[in-house]
Amino acid sequence: MVTALENGIRLSVVFITLMMVLLLGIPVFLHRSSTMCMVRYVQIHFGVVWICALSLFILVVVHGPCDFSLLRVPLAATQIVSVGFLLDRISVSMLLLVITVSGIVHLYSLRAMQEERYFPRYFFLLSLVTLEVIMVILANNLLMLGLFWMLKGLTLTFLLAHYQHRPFSWRAAWMKLRIDLIGDIALLGALILTWHVFGTLSIQAILSTSMEHVRGVQGTFLTAFLLVAVMAKSAQLPFHSWLPSSVEAPTPVSALMHAGLINAGGFLLIRLSALIVATPFTMGCAIIIGSLTALYGTMVMLTRNDVKGMLVYSTMGQMGFMILECGLGLFALALLHIIVHGFFKAYAFLNSGSVIQQKNRNRLFSPPASATPLTSARVLLISGLLVALAFILIQIVIDPPLKPGNGILLFAWITIAHALARALRISFPVPRHILPATIGVLGIIFIYTLAIHRIEGFFAPAVAAYPWTHNSLLFTSGSIILLFAGLISIILPALHQSRWMNTFLKRLYVFALYRGMRKMA
Repeated sequence: MVTALENGIRLSVVFITLMMVLLLGIPVFLHRSSTMCMVRYVQIHFGVVWICALSLFILVVVHGPCDFSLLRVPLAATQIVSVGFLLDRISVSMLLLVITVSGIVHLYSLRAMQEERYFPRYFFLLSLVTLEVIMVILANNLLMLGLFWMLKGLTLTFLLAHYQHRPFSWRAAWMKLRIDLIGDIALLGALILTWHVFGTLSIQAILSTSMEHVRGVQGTFLTAFLLVAVMAKSAQLPFHSWLPSSVEAPTPVSALMHAGLINAGGFLLIRLSALIVATPFTMGCAIIIGSLTALYGTMVMLTRNDVKGMLVYSTMGQMGFMILECGLGLFALALLHIIVHGFFKAYAFLNSGSVIQQKNRNRLFSPPASATPLTSARVLLISGLLVALAFILIQIVIDPPLKPGNGILLFAWITIAHALARALRISFPVPRHILPATIGVLGIIFIYTLAIHRIEGFFAPAVAAYPWTHNSLLFTSGSIILLFAGLISIILPALHQSRWMNTFLKRLYVFALYRGMRKMA
């Protein structure tokens, strides 16, 4: 039981965090001339904010989640919406991600962009969008979440149009605004249906309600509207056109957007995971949309020769994979994916200016001078056997009763075996080095899978689990399809010798190259 003192401490820390972020942009107008003064100011403020966020994380992990109600907003004669903050393991984990990345981006912006003309406005908008993201993460009701969801998109639109003298900046902002409008309308429809079905917009009340009446037509439409809003926000097909155009934005904006803003769609699915798992139709749609987006984004990324273009399409592919994870019911894994991808993509964008120097200095991924077919076959055989061994060990250690839905993971293991074989063949062309390297990678895979299992247990109180046994037919069919896809990915190198395959791959490359150039123009 959470005491009144603990609630007061949490509420105070939340207010301190929000006020520190809100006041962050104001001193830029007063002390623009002193760079070092502003750097120290931002360092101190974000240090305090980060400590507050860390204390929130510790309190929630130790004492459990809590729901603060700050005020009550009447929506009808007898209906009142409580506005406040919901602190659980999902929100505090995302809060740490956003504050860490935002602090780094603010410091980077001070050193890289302070001499630009519209820097005070840019810095204020950067602080404002951080505050809006925090409010989305901590919202305890869908009305508050939806309001700041829309405001966040509008503020990001202004940031995309920072370089006002560039026509492409205005085009990117206008495209983002139009797609956001579609997503916001869908989210508004979902809120109306939620109020009609549950009679409340409180997230805790919704998640604690029985989901039996959500399995009907109204529940399907509700979650479908949510999925459309997520697709628009996370650049899923066919609402992806705004993301490639966003390369016109300043690099710090891209870092914050790809690390902590575009993944808001995944956060919404995770937050309302109990609703999503109650509608198999929506989960099936998420699987299809996420798979297509991941494939498309990765394919186009491989044709790009500019750093930011590669990172943009990489984000599209990763967001598609995240939606796929949510469609499979792996919400805890999707949350881990969001956090890890956020830190990585922030680093990648902020470090994009030195990529060429690093590539010239260290060419680890250049292909070896000679790689015989026999060596490739040995590597593939060893990798496949060891990955299969890891699969068996993990099932014995983690989950002895093999679930019917686990067949879909077979594609993941086939893909890992293929990728591992290729990586080892490239990195270790000497045959005697292959087996030790593969065993080392096997240990990493085993430890990583154990860590994922622990993370699922860590987020389990706040994240719904998908009832695999009730939908074995759907996932068995998906397993067969993905199994064939994995087999094709393995035998594809052998097909490169055929004439029709070479023609097909060349046409596929031209298609991906054209699509990437058209979206970036």
